[in-house]
Amino acid sequence: MAKHTNDKAGQERMLKALNGKREGKTTEANVKQAVNAAYDHKGKDSGTCFIDGKNRQVLHSSAGKAGAGGEGVTIFHYWDSDTEPGTTYLGVIAMGFHLDNSHYKIYQDYGQNQDPFRRGAKVNVQGDPTA
Repeated sequence: MAKHTNDKAGQERMLKALNGKREGKTTEANVKQAVNAAYDHKGKDSGTCFIDGKNRQVLHSSAGKAGAGGEGVTIFHYWDSDTEPGTTYLGVIAMGFHLDNSHYKIYQDYGQNQDPFRRGAKVNVQGDPTA
């Protein structure tokens, strides 16, 4: 999982890192739009998850069409100001794409090692595995 500072430089580093992890047909334009939405605080609620030793309010930011052969992208993330006083970070938990309006496929190379948001898993918006 990566954390990036809440500034333009952090946003650019995140964009570069996530574009390097794209899978399937996910486009750079969709990754950029999802990153911008996250940094603009437009993420949608994904509930509370135990991540990095803490209960965290998880959000998700998406771009592109659901389904559509995996062209779209969803970034699951949280805001953290506990790491370094006076600095806010955006932590990315996982990245994947919409299977439909309420289910996601987490990329094999950009997810958690276990639930929630486990690598390669099909999950609901809270990161719980689905059939």
